[in-house]
Amino acid sequence: SPAVIPDFGAQAWVLPLAVSSPFPPLPRRVSGLVKPRQMAAPQFIWELVKGHNSFLRKNLHGKIFSAEPGNLYNKHSYKYSGLANAKTVDIRAEGDAIKVSKKRSKCVNQPAKSVASGVSKKSGRRVLRSVAKEVAGYRPDLKAAAVARASAVAKSIRAKQAAAKAQ
Repeated sequence: SPAVIPDFGAQAWVLPLAVSSPFPPLPRRVSGLVKPRQMAAPQFIWELVKGHNSFLRKNLHGKIFSAEPGNLYNKHSYKYSGLANAKTVDIRAEGDAIKVSKKRSKCVNQPAKSVASGVSKKSGRRVLRSVAKEVAGYRPDLKAAAVARASAVAKSIRAKQAAAKAQ
């Protein structure tokens, strides 16, 4: 039965209650899981930001580096980009500890929840082992880069501690 909506004018509009379609409705959930929403595909984001962004650092010899958070080697490439990839790993010093942050791909549109962080106050080799295990389960292609970055951060912490002890 059609629904009648008054127009406050001289005429009333008649609308059907349900629109029939020859196709079945699309499922909203796939096997009980809600698909995470993204602003755009990572490749498209990379195409937008690869030429011009505030994190680019160019030297005199033509090499291009990137200072963005989440870029382990500071190389300007899609693989290591912290802006374009949905899954990134960031390793930095926090006091006398090493902080490992991972971008959560499920919470792309929720900035407060989009980064999961953990602080490790272990000794150098134990930190490297834990970082290797954590990154290998998250993004195996970045395992070597994460271990190298954690090693460099641990070395800078040791140098800072030695300088403070010498004074």
